[in-house]
Order: sequence, then C-alpha cells, then structure tokens
Amino acid sequence: MQGRGKYQEVAARRISSSLVGIMSTVDQKRTSHSADVQMHLSVNGHTLTIGHLGPDYVVLDTSIDYPPSDAEISLSVDGRKSQWKVRLLDGLSASQARSRISTSG
Repeated sequence: MQGRGKYQEVAARRISSSLVGIMSTVDQKRTSHSADVQMHLSVNGHTLTIGHLGPDYVVLDTSIDYPPSDAEISLSVDGRKSQWKVRLLDGLSASQARSRISTSG
C-alpha cells in the first residue's frame, strides 16, 4: 500500500509539472490589449472630454450649459484619429448628463 501511495504522489507531481508547462505555453501565446481611446467634443473653440458616446447622444465628463449649435467630435483609438461634425440638438445642459446629437454631414 505504501508503494502505491508513493507512485500516486510521483504521478501527481508529473501531471502538475506538465500542466504548468502547458499553461505557461498557452499564456505566452495569449495576448491582451487595452485600446487607448480618447474622445473630445469641440464647440466654439472649447474642447470638452467625452465620457460616453452613443450613436445619437454624448455624455461629457464635465457637464456645462451651452445652446444648440454645431460641434465636432474627435475620436482617437490607439493613435488612429477620426473627426466628424455633429449638431447639438438641444445644446448642452449642466443638469443633464446625456445630450442629443445628430450628424451634420
């Protein structure tokens, strides 16, 4: 019986060692990436940081009051930049987080 216990212990160590080797190989092949995303709203010379952007709304990190107007959104993902014009349909309101936008072509 003692011999069998020793055999099981050695086998368990070998299996464990093999699993560690396999897992480290898998970990080396697995890559992860967190994109660097920056979003800004430019309106009448002011640049405001966007906290959340939806298809028809924007949420700024800091809310301000501003009347309806044309604006521009700048989006940078890992250094790849895009810009497009939008219309602030209801303007910006310090009392509301979400502001409606539409693309103005």
